[in-house]
Amino acid sequence: MDQESPGSKKYNILKSLLKQQQKNTIMVNKDKESYHEHLTPIQVKVLATKSNCEKELKSWELDYIKTHNLISPTHDIMISDKIPPVLLNKIKYARGLLKEWKISFL
Repeated sequence: MDQESPGSKKYNILKSLLKQQQKNTIMVNKDKESYHEHLTPIQVKVLATKSNCEKELKSWELDYIKTHNLISPTHDIMISDKIPPVLLNKIKYARGLLKEWKISFL
């Protein structure tokens, strides 16, 4: 005669649902921690790549100015050369990723 009352049944159901929800919350938190552990090194690499590309582009611009009688390169000139378009694309995508991750430097 172990019949449960309707209130007792409901209590047991809610209790088991709460336990399951707590387990799910723990798993979500572990997944977020794992995600951030893997994301951080990628963010550092993207930031370093952006910085290096900006330095290389600046160096290319200075070399161009020195070899072309102090004339600054236009956007068309940069695109027609082999090196700047690659650097410009890397910088553009790195900025996009950093903006998405809400990482900015003044």
